[in-house]
Amino acid sequence: MRRVMAVYDGDGQYAERFSEVVNRKGNTPFECVAFHNIEEMREFARNHPIEILLADDMADHREMRSLGAGQVIYLTDGRYREGTTDCRAIYKFQSSARLVREVMARYSEAGGKAGSSGNGGISRIYGVFSPLGKCGKTSIAMTLGILLAQDKPTLLVNLEDFSGLGAMTGDAGTGDLSDLMYYYCSGSYSASHLAGIVHTLEGLDYIPPVRYPEDLELPKGEELPGLLHKITQDSTYRNMVIDVGKSRKSTPEILSMCTVIYMPVRDDFYSLARLGEFERYMESSGNAQTLARIRKIRVPKMDLNPMSRSYFSELVWGEMGRFVRGLLMEEA
Repeated sequence: MRRVMAVYDGDGQYAERFSEVVNRKGNTPFECVAFHNIEEMREFARNHPIEILLADDMADHREMRSLGAGQVIYLTDGRYREGTTDCRAIYKFQSSARLVREVMARYSEAGGKAGSSGNGGISRIYGVFSPLGKCGKTSIAMTLGILLAQDKPTLLVNLEDFSGLGAMTGDAGTGDLSDLMYYYCSGSYSASHLAGIVHTLEGLDYIPPVRYPEDLELPKGEELPGLLHKITQDSTYRNMVIDVGKSRKSTPEILSMCTVIYMPVRDDFYSLARLGEFERYMESSGNAQTLARIRKIRVPKMDLNPMSRSYFSELVWGEMGRFVRGLLMEEA
């Protein structure tokens, strides 16, 4: 069993539903176990150390602490609890994804570190890259990620300087890829940091992109590939989709990590000239073997409004979705 996150709530249905969602989603390094009987939880704790205990704020705090959990975080319904001085409380009636992010953030802030999930890590990495601009690359990456997530837990990483993803999704999270880079470079990264940052869209988990492009231009060029490699080792996800962004010092190493690389292309003279220069660069820099994993694709034209609330649904169920399903069928 992985490290245990126990949920204790007088409303057994709440604890059961929350645990079921967390375990089905599989994006935390914890096994979530539900309880509504204190004696059953006490018996469980004797044989299975509890790393995080999410407890109903109306429960006896002293009794909760006596279980010896690594951290106790209280779930509140917003009512004032007279006599309590414990500020480690989270509002319980919010989306499970947001609640998990808050729990993982509190866990990490308090010094908690959850290691590998023990499930073997990510098995396939899909890269989406092109030396050309305005070629549908990000639409391909989003559609690919959403479709893969329908079958297995999938993580999207966007490495664009200015992705526009925040405006398109409406998310304004408190953490992003820049924070994960900081944790990794300082040697303090753990899977709980990742779980505390990811957002979900149409079933696809994604890391909010960097706020400042210079965060992707670290001096050695090995920091970003190192973080991605660490995520693939410790993650509970089975697939990763990397929207590689523009070419930079770390691009060849990132591409070399990918199982397959989808490269949107065009057939005009200027585009073909740029593609030729990229291929010659890869060969001269000792990365010719990566070229064999590149699949050049011609993205279908679309007339969708990225700011529409139905944009991502239209991507998946429209012409783009049919195109990407075809790519995945060919790969299978």
